[in-house]
Amino acid sequence: MTLNLAERKFVMGGYLDMHKAIRRQLDRIIEQAASVADVEAQAIEQLQSRFGFYWEIVEHHHITEDKGFFPMLAGTDALFAGQLARLTADHEEIDQQVLLITNSLTAARQSKDASLSELYFNQSLAAIRYFRELMLIHLEREEAAVMPAITRHFSEEQQVGMETHVMTNMGVEFVSKMFPWTFEVLDDQERAVAFNHLPEGFRVAYPEWEQAYNRGKLAL
Repeated sequence: MTLNLAERKFVMGGYLDMHKAIRRQLDRIIEQAASVADVEAQAIEQLQSRFGFYWEIVEHHHITEDKGFFPMLAGTDALFAGQLARLTADHEEIDQQVLLITNSLTAARQSKDASLSELYFNQSLAAIRYFRELMLIHLEREEAAVMPAITRHFSEEQQVGMETHVMTNMGVEFVSKMFPWTFEVLDDQERAVAFNHLPEGFRVAYPEWEQAYNRGKLAL
C-alpha cells in the first residue's frame, strides 16, 4: 500500500538530536567563555579543548552531509537541489569562523603580555558568539530544506533504514564520542527515545563509551 504523502512524517530522530546537541553544546561553550574572570593560559586551554572537541564532532557531521547526504538528496529532490549551494556556502563560512576562533584562542594562550592576551580572548569570545549566529541560521535553513525533501521521497521505514546505515558506517571510534556528547545535553525523555533507536550493538557498548567520555572531560 502506498502511503499518502500528506501522512508521511520525518522520523530521523538522530539527525534532529545531533542538531539539538550542536545548539546546546555551543550554548555551554559560550557560557564557559563568558564566565572566565582571569584570562590565564589554563582557562584558555580548557576552552580551546572544549571548542576543539565540539568542532571535531560538528565538522564530521558537515563532511558526511557534504560528501554523501546532501548530494544524494539533491539528486532525488529538485527543490532541495536548488538550495544546495546555499547550504554548502554556509558550511564554508562556518569553517572560516572556526579558523578565526582557533587562531584568536591560540594567540590569547601564547601571548606573554596580559593586556594582549585579554584582547585576543575578547576577540575569541566575540568570534564564538558570531559563530553561534551563523550556526543557528544554518541549522534552521538546513532543516527547512532537508525535512520536507526527505518526507516527499522516503517512507518512515526507509528513513529509519537510512539513518541506521549512516550510524553504522561512521566508525566506532567516532560514534563512541559522538553519542555521549549528544546524549549529555538531551533531557531524560529525549535521551530515552534516542537510546532506544540506537542499533543493538551500540546500546550494548554505550555505557563503556559514556564512561570514557566522562573520564576525558575530567582530564580537561
